Amino acid sequence: MGLLSWMALLTLGTGGGADRMYVQNNWQFITLDPSSGAVLDVKPLSPLILNRGLVYDAGRLYFLDQNVEIDRDRLMELDLATGRARVVGPTGYSFGEGGALARDPTTGQFYVTFGERIFRMDKNTGAIEFVTAIKVPSAFVYIEVIAIDSHGVAFGLAWPSGLNPRYQVYQIDLQTGALTHLGGLDIGLGFFRTIAFDSTDGLWGLFTFWANPQVHKLYKIDLQNLTLAESFPLPQGAMGIAFGPAPQVTTYCTAKTNSAGCAPRLTWSGHPSSSASFGFEITCAEVLNNSVGMFLLGTGGRASTPFQGGTLCLGAPWISSEPVSAGGTPPPSIDCSGVWSIDLNSLIYWALPLSSGSIVDCQWWGRDAGLAPPNAAQLSDALEVVLMP
Repeated sequence: MGLLSWMALLTLGTGGGADRMYVQNNWQFITLDPSSGAVLDVKPLSPLILNRGLVYDAGRLYFLDQNVEIDRDRLMELDLATGRARVVGPTGYSFGEGGALARDPTTGQFYVTFGERIFRMDKNTGAIEFVTAIKVPSAFVYIEVIAIDSHGVAFGLAWPSGLNPRYQVYQIDLQTGALTHLGGLDIGLGFFRTIAFDSTDGLWGLFTFWANPQVHKLYKIDLQNLTLAESFPLPQGAMGIAFGPAPQVTTYCTAKTNSAGCAPRLTWSGHPSSSASFGFEITCAEVLNNSVGMFLLGTGGRASTPFQGGTLCLGAPWISSEPVSAGGTPPPSIDCSGVWSIDLNSLIYWALPLSSGSIVDCQWWGRDAGLAPPNAAQLSDALEVVLMP
């Protein structure tokens, strides 16, 4: 499924569960609600890169990328809000197609497995150091992908062999390399590109079938019963999946009905960030066409103050954006086809620098010439947003 098709499925500001699933291919990364498969955000990926594995850490995604110019892998960081990728640093090693990246959520430590070896990785530089050899029971066992659960326990899937066509599941001691065999998974001919745990320690796997290498299927893997359940479809060329916390965005307060009988309402999409210069759009629909509005952003918490015939929903101190035109149906018609939109990350980055974890409240205000002064104004409902890294 191409970018335009996935954009057509985009659902704005729907909230969803406690997790977000991040899916990456070579030209875009997509944010989904793993409880339903609903697409919440799609961003072009720049620069174009070939990745293996994907891990979430403190508001960023990390993956291994092979630098074909020097035939060495490098650690890459992807900004969730903007889609921008940057080189963290070279690993000094070429993993080819066999390197598997994972993160221990109990310590924040990155690990890479390659063949029969375990490496520890510095996420700030990309440098790796050898930890131990994996103690495989035979030459036919090759740990292809790994994931680490919320308790710091690592699990790996071993490539099937002629002696055993099923994928073998192992628990891995990352410090000693010892393997504990758990059993096998029945699946067709192909290979797992990556596996990842969600916040409830549910294990997911992205599988490619040899018969159709452009089709990648997503499975939930039951480690207790060693069964697979196919989940929702993923975009063409998907190469990595990862899970991270959902943005904490709450809608509150009551919008004022404007002179055309509409109540301006807020929706949002993206990733609210304290460090990104763009990537979290707040849109106000049901606005009078061609009216002028301003975005109000405050750090003083919620409020419910009578104001111009409606409610001012945020407490002082607050700042406002430059005036924005709603557009919509050309004059002389008057209707509710107008839309105001602003990127919250950009406003914070340039006008109100804040730290991760900060809570902001916001609301749109605009003119309404159809109402008599002093109540000639439109007021939307409000959002409370917790900024992520």
